[in-house]
Amino acid sequence: MRKKIEGHQRRMGQSPHPLPVYRRGAAVHVYMGAGWNKASVTESTRDWCSVWINKIQRQVTIHDARNVYLLSSSDQ
Repeated sequence: MRKKIEGHQRRMGQSPHPLPVYRRGAAVHVYMGAGWNKASVTESTRDWCSVWINKIQRQVTIHDARNVYLLSSSDQ
């Protein structure tokens, strides 16, 4: 449990802006109120990232770098 809390604190300690620019179609994890969801990038800039979450059939725009990260090849 302690590792989970430390990971959350480390993530929230990062700067929320600027976002990394992701390639179109890249697989990412996106944090929403209910937790982390897998998504694919539809468009990305340094100010925002637009993703499609297939599980809930919804497009979401993220403005905080702490709420999105690139999936590793083993997670896909």
